[in-house]
Amino acid sequence: MEFLQRLQDVEVKEGSRVELWLEISSESAAVTWQRDGQNLDGEAGVRIEHAGRRHAIVIENATVHHEGEYIAAVGDQESSCELTVVGEYHKKSRTDGAS
Repeated sequence: MEFLQRLQDVEVKEGSRVELWLEISSESAAVTWQRDGQNLDGEAGVRIEHAGRRHAIVIENATVHHEGEYIAAVGDQESSCELTVVGEYHKKSRTDGAS
C-alpha cells in the first residue's frame, strides 16, 4: 500500500467548509484518523468519508477548535497536515463600553 496523494496543509476562514483528503493505492485498506493524537471517530462536526481509494475528513463549519495536526494512518504508514482556522476578529472602537 502506498499514498498516491498525501494530505496537504490547509488554512481557512472560520465558518468555512474544509475537506482534508488523501488517496491510497488500495480500495480495501482501512484508514484511521487523528487530530493532535486523538482519534476522530464520532467527533461532533467532523465527518469521515471513503469512496474507493479516496479518504477524507469533512468539516462543514470550521472553528478554531478544529485546528491542529491531522494524521491519516494506514497500517504503519502515515500522512499528516496542519489545519489552521483564521478567526473573524472584530475591532472595538475606543468608545465601546465607555461611560
